[in-house]
Amino acid sequence: MRIIGIDYGDRRVGIAVSDESEALASANRTLYVGGLNDAARQTAAAAAELKAGLLVLGLPLNMDGSASF
Repeated sequence: MRIIGIDYGDRRVGIAVSDESEALASANRTLYVGGLNDAARQTAAAAAELKAGLLVLGLPLNMDGSASF
């Protein structure tokens, strides 16, 4: 199964993908988005293209551990 990691941002969304054995993941692409709906649409399209079996969404934190959203 391929696992897709999503690093959400207001303007960019980073996509990482694992190998089939789920042992290694690497950066795949950066999506340039115009808001939450566009981010969701583009991320869903990328997940379908990559045949994702599982999505993992990162929690955005500042260096001091506080929420950055």
